[in-house]
Amino acid sequence: MINEKDLVLFRAALRVGEIIFEYVVKDKRIWLEDRRGDGINPLYDQTEEGLFLEGHYGRPTSLWTPWGNYRIGGSGEGSWKEHMDDLLGRLGAIETIPLKTTHMGDFGPVYAINKIDAFPLPEPRLRERSSYLEYRLAKSMWKEMKAQLDNLR
Repeated sequence: MINEKDLVLFRAALRVGEIIFEYVVKDKRIWLEDRRGDGINPLYDQTEEGLFLEGHYGRPTSLWTPWGNYRIGGSGEGSWKEHMDDLLGRLGAIETIPLKTTHMGDFGPVYAINKIDAFPLPEPRLRERSSYLEYRLAKSMWKEMKAQLDNLR
């Protein structure tokens, strides 16, 4: 069920979350609610391969993964402007969906993640909704990968 490629991408997703919170720890002028422990929501944002980073109101908030939306941060304060270029550079990020401002608020932009520092990642591709993994399957895969990683520690 879980293969090495899945585990590599799972670890990459967790690492992106760690990197984002490195900025929060270093810069006391910004705050971001830590939502990494919530796991994934398989109903949204599944990818066929790779990872996308989604922003809201100028801060990085979630990843689109093969198992669904992995919420990294929730509410926040302060400006990420001086950190975003560095973060996006570390992730080899390329904007794929521009910022959209509506009466409901700011959504995006969304960036394709091509690397984590010097470690290359597969080119991200969105999954068609009709091909989404079943909810329980995606949740159980995430739980199994987390357990495997926890056993290595």
